[in-house]
Formats: sequence, C-alpha cells, structure tokens
Amino acid sequence: MIFKCISRSRANRASSTLLLFLFLAVDISAQGKLEFILGGFDKRIEPTLVKYKGDMVNGQPEGNGVAYDAKERKTKIYQGSWKNGKPDGFGKWTPLFNRIIRSYEGNFKDGLFDGKGKLIYWDEYGNNIGYDGDWVKGKKNGKGTEGSYTGDWVDDMKQGKGTELRNAKTGSFSERYVGDFAGNKLNGKGNIVYNNGDKYEGDFKDNKITGRGIYHFKDDGTQYEGEFVNDKFEGRGKISYKDGSFYDGEWNESERSGQGTMTWANGDRYEGTWIAQNHYSKWETGFPWHPSETPKRTGKGTFYFSNGDVYEGDFSDGVISGTGKMIKKNGDVYTGNFYNGGYEDRGKMQYASGKIEEGYWSKGKFERTVNPTGTIEFDGGTYTGEIVDKQPEGKGKLTYKNGIVYEGDFKKGAKDGWGTLKYKNGTIYTGAFKNDTKNGYGTLIFTNDTKISGGFTNDIFDGKGTYEYSADAFYRGPIVNMLPNGYGIAYWKGDGSYEGYLKDGLLHGEGIRTYVWTGGSCKSKGKWENGRMVTLYSTTCKDEADENEQAPSNTQRRNTGGSTVSKTRACSSCGGSGQIHTTISGGAKKNGITIFGEYHTCSSCNGKGYY
Repeated sequence: MIFKCISRSRANRASSTLLLFLFLAVDISAQGKLEFILGGFDKRIEPTLVKYKGDMVNGQPEGNGVAYDAKERKTKIYQGSWKNGKPDGFGKWTPLFNRIIRSYEGNFKDGLFDGKGKLIYWDEYGNNIGYDGDWVKGKKNGKGTEGSYTGDWVDDMKQGKGTELRNAKTGSFSERYVGDFAGNKLNGKGNIVYNNGDKYEGDFKDNKITGRGIYHFKDDGTQYEGEFVNDKFEGRGKISYKDGSFYDGEWNESERSGQGTMTWANGDRYEGTWIAQNHYSKWETGFPWHPSETPKRTGKGTFYFSNGDVYEGDFSDGVISGTGKMIKKNGDVYTGNFYNGGYEDRGKMQYASGKIEEGYWSKGKFERTVNPTGTIEFDGGTYTGEIVDKQPEGKGKLTYKNGIVYEGDFKKGAKDGWGTLKYKNGTIYTGAFKNDTKNGYGTLIFTNDTKISGGFTNDIFDGKGTYEYSADAFYRGPIVNMLPNGYGIAYWKGDGSYEGYLKDGLLHGEGIRTYVWTGGSCKSKGKWENGRMVTLYSTTCKDEADENEQAPSNTQRRNTGGSTVSKTRACSSCGGSGQIHTTISGGAKKNGITIFGEYHTCSSCNGKGYY
C-alpha cells in the first residue's frame, strides 16, 4: 500500500489517477495527526484523502494508528500497525466507494497484503466472495480459500493441489473435484464426484477429462478405464458392465469404433471391427458423455459362441451378414453367404459325416443345388454363370465391352447380393449390391491403394466411414466427395494421430496432432490450412523415462501437417529465415519413411527452431 500526501481541492479527491507522489506529511497538531492520500497499491482501489491519528516517527505514521475519511472523519479507512508511513503488520482496511473490494483484515508488509489475511469482495454477479489465506506482495500465494476452492495459490492463480465445488449447467454446485490445478484450471491428476453419484479419477487438461483415467457410472455400475479426450472416451479403453460383459478396444467420441473385442456375460465373444453410428447420449446437466450402445459390429470379424461354434467373416449393423465361414462344434463347416445371422443364398456345407450340400440356402436351410450354368451374349457384353429363365441367377461373371467386370451374386438378372466390381481405370468395389446398385456395406479400393469403407445407398457413399491411406495409416470420420471432410481422427502407425477438422483430405481447421517415436511423444494443438499448420496454440512433449510433460526441445522433429515424426536433429543451417514446405501425397517415400499429407523440411532458420 502506498501513501500519498498532497495538497489539492476536494473536487479532485475522487480521482482514480494512481500517479505516485512523494510522501509529504502535513503536521496538523502535536498529537500525531496527518492528512494525506491513502491508496495506489492496487488498480482496483481509488486513492482516498484521509486524516491520520496515531503513533508517528519523523513525521510519518509508525506504530499503531487509524486513518479516517477526511470528509466523514468518523469513518475508519485503515486501523492497525504502520511502518515508514505505510501499513505494516496486522490491520484492517475498509475502502470507501469501491465497487469491488469490501474489506481486508490481516497482515501487511510495505503497504501490501502479505502474510495471513482475509479479503472480502463482490464477484461479477454481486455476491460476497472472500479469500482467506496466505499473501505475498499483494497477491494470493500459498494456502488459501476462495469461494468453493481451498488449496494452493501462486500469483493470484489456483496452482498446485486443491479442492473445489464446481458449478455445472444446473446452476448449482454439482460436482466436487480434488486434485491438481494449473493456471486456475483443472490440470494434472485428480478425482471428481458428480451430484448424480458418478465418479472419475485420472488426468485432466484445461478443465476437461483428457488423458488416462477411470470413470464409474453409478446408475448401472458401468466402469470405463482407458483414454479420454475432452470428456469423451477416445483412443483405447476397456468398459465393464454390471452383468459381467466387457469391451476392450478402440473408441471414437465415446463410441466403440475401430478394432475391439466384446465379451458377453454368456460367454459369447466378438473380435473385429466396429463402426460408430454417430448417435450420442450427452446429458444436458453437463456430465461427460455416456457410452452409446449404437455402435455396430461392421466389417470383418470373428465371433466365438459360448456353445463352441465359431464364425469368421463379414458383419453388418451388428449381425452376421455377407460372406464367411461357420465352424460348428460338432465339426460341420459352412462356407458362403449369410444374412441376418443365417445361411442365405449361395453356400457350401461340409458335414462332419462327409456329406456335402452345395447350392442355395434360405433362412439357414438348404433349398436347391446350383443352377445350370451357361453364357449369355448381349449388346453391352457377356455373362457367364448360373442361369434361370434365360437370365442371370446365382453366381456369375459379367464382362462389359467398356472394360468393366462384375463377379458375384445375381437375382433376376440384376447384380444383387455380394460381389466385386472392377472399373476400367483400376478402381475396385467389393461389397453389397441391390437392384444393380451398391447398397450396404462395401469397400472401394483406388489405384493408389487408398481405400474407403462404409455404407452405400444407391451407389452413393453414406458419408461416414474409414479412409485408409495405406496399411499403416487411416482416417475415421465424415467422407465427402470420396475424401476426408469434417471432424475426424487420423492414425499413422508408429507416428501418432490427429484429431480435428479436415478438408479434401488435408488437415484444415483446429485440431490436435500427436507425434510419437521410440521413447517419447509430442502433442501440438493448433490450426491448420490445407495441410499446413498456420497457428500453434501449444505443444507439450513427454519422454517415457520422464513422465513430466515439457516444451519440445530443438532436438525433436515436428511435422505440422502430416505424418512423420521422429526424434532426430535440429535445423542444421541458420542465418536465413523461413521454411521449405513440400507436399507429398498418396503415401510417398522420403528417406525410407512413408509420408502422408505435408512434409516440412527446415532448410534455413532464423534464430532458434526445430522440426
């Protein structure tokens, strides 16, 4: 706290100007009275003209004394200990006409709050808020309580260990957090209990559940243990249900998505691919995402029945559909087409007794042997295969004169069932057909080896699925015009992942890029444009040998758009400025490493840098 002693008219007493003046005491009487300006140590406090009565040394307040409002005279502004003309020691300070501060009672040093003390003030809603705890040089430092928070403080910020009741969307305190704080936010390790009884223990980042942890749902006893991003199950994790069933595998926005294993309480087990349906169940009260039951087993997988039977093959919307093999416990083996869990259309049953039934099946029962085969010539090409009533029926191959070839199922002359369509340009579609069009789950393979898998309706891709750049890199999310577009997640084997927005296959918008290498990882949050990072918000790195996150060093390599990250070398040449940005598409090779997206090489630097 700083004292100002000046001579000026009352018209200027209410001025908020905080210019520092030399201390000049006006000795009013021999009994230790002064008139001066009190204030100036904090921008929230307006200077006040006061009259002082108390102990003095060399014309300055020293010892015990009281500062009264010069106008009201009876209103005490400060009462307590003084040193060198400033509050120092224990005292009580009550400002006049202040819209924020009400009072402070505690220790002072050199005119500032210092030591133990309690400050009462109004918050932005007009509620009384108090801080009671440690101060250093006018700032909260040490242990203290403010509102619903009790814990550590550093320079007026919640920093360290603490406990806080947090306000959810309901408008009342609905959750209790105990753990680490940094920068006034939940950051680090902690546990939180919601007012509905749910509990979480694990990592937090910027007030969000992010990292690894355990979430327990009170209503049904469900428990999830694994990775989180922004209050959602994201990455790898295991969820266990009250009935004893559990899922262990990949997650995307709190839905089972990717590769995973589901084991049911009755002993059934599925290992394979899951496709999220984009149906979520976020509670309006502000709690984290509850796991949705809508994700379906879709794609290739293996199902182990509790009775000993095993199925290997295709799944669609959670049921056995497509082509596959059913191995019965008694030794019977069926190979062929399935629909809704039953043998359907063309298939072959090899019984344990040696008997063979090959032909057409309906609802799990054998109907007839294969149709007579032959060849049909037509204006557009040639058909070879099974024929009924002079038209394709069953298995066959259709070769068009324009170079397109279809091989698969036919019904009443149309492509219907499961088949493979090869285009003249080399593109291949394998999947479900209905009435001569792509309908159902399927995969498109392009000439550059990229793949798109998901649902099709009347030859048009439904909009969400998996885009595989190669065997080691893939994307899951919205796909528009046969390219990743929208919010999704991309993975690169041995190189990390990206979660955020993409446009026409390139990182575009805000997102988080995680880079990994043997022995460590880096996570960069920023904004991208056309595959190139244009704004870096933050970067943290972690070595496996050192669990503490740190800023990246100049010995770490960072790609801001694409796909390859390794702990190699810093920029080797300095003196210029800027970077060379080389775009490599389609999984090209550079120095023996597969690159996707944009590769940034640093040929010259200006000052410190890394890549």
